[in-house]
Amino acid sequence: MSDLRDVKGIVDIEELRRFVDETKWIWPYEELLVLYDPRNNIVLLGENYGPENCCFGDTTRFHNIKEASKDIVLDSYLSGTWTFYMVKPGIEAKLKLIPSFAPAGIESVMLQQDKQINKQTDEQADKQIDKQANRQADKHASHTNNKAVVTYAGLGGYGVSASYSRGVAKGVEAVEIFEAGGGERLGRAGFTLHTYHLLTFGVDDTDNHDTGATYALVKRIGVDLQTSARMQYGEPVVKLLFAPEVQLYPFAPDKTKNCFASGVSFGVRDGVDGLDDFLVANFVKQLKEYTSSPNTGLIIYSGVWITEEMMAYSDRARREIIDLEDACHNAFKTLEQQGFMFHEITGSKGLIGAAAVPGMLYWPDEAGKVLPEHRRRFIAKGDPRK
Repeated sequence: MSDLRDVKGIVDIEELRRFVDETKWIWPYEELLVLYDPRNNIVLLGENYGPENCCFGDTTRFHNIKEASKDIVLDSYLSGTWTFYMVKPGIEAKLKLIPSFAPAGIESVMLQQDKQINKQTDEQADKQIDKQANRQADKHASHTNNKAVVTYAGLGGYGVSASYSRGVAKGVEAVEIFEAGGGERLGRAGFTLHTYHLLTFGVDDTDNHDTGATYALVKRIGVDLQTSARMQYGEPVVKLLFAPEVQLYPFAPDKTKNCFASGVSFGVRDGVDGLDDFLVANFVKQLKEYTSSPNTGLIIYSGVWITEEMMAYSDRARREIIDLEDACHNAFKTLEQQGFMFHEITGSKGLIGAAAVPGMLYWPDEAGKVLPEHRRRFIAKGDPRK
């Protein structure tokens, strides 16, 4: 076995994997994932620490990386063994690592042809929006950057993670170690990955008073599509990442029972021709086949950035009844400008709830709550089930 404790430079991943396997003080990460949003020029960087089927979540990195990399890390989200960071690409953070207080950071996320992407004009962006609105979904084959290099730095154990642990994760295609971590030393390395984009489907109103369950139908379609896409295009092309559920206004008179909207979000490999269209066409097909409602609505959103307009709509849908005609003339037009695509599967009423899904994507604990004012109203009026 090669001793890589003082290695510098490009490292063979298989050699690194053997070193990690035989070195008990190195924890191998499960997966790294770069989700790029060209519309907003932002990256959602995902790290899965593993192990599989474990509730372990690395809360220290969740806090410390955001603190140390505040120049470029806008937010961080923790779910199970995954941590996600919202990162500005093409910028080097001025890391000032401090033991215990800020011991680890993301130095940069560099995309291929970053300069070309950052010079995209507003006019070009508007043309892209118009083009997307007239398609089932953006193929993303035109992205100029299908690779990203993510550079980490850390002290102590965080230095071990920065220089070794992430290098053996799924998705990593190349490793360059600048400083090998361990003990008190600084660890620093860059990892090359293929980029993905995030494609979110929001659905509401697939059941009736006798049959159906929207949350289950949407998740099963999501699992089916992940399997079928991998069979047709190859194993790593689609990853089912999120399955959001949003509690809508609980006193809506037209609700079936619980008034939840549901969704699924896929990480979709960039540069695979026709993959987005495949997912959209098959999602629509299954939704039409299995819905039990004449009012099923579907929205599709491609991107990782949640705009203020998206959050405002989700908040409104949770707080009050939204009139369909008013939404079609106002709120939906605003959301279309954010990149939403609306599909009436069997009707239009379901679009009201479906459009609330993306705006709550990273806050599942909050999305599933009945709002306090609604709970107080419920308590004041008594339990209608009694």
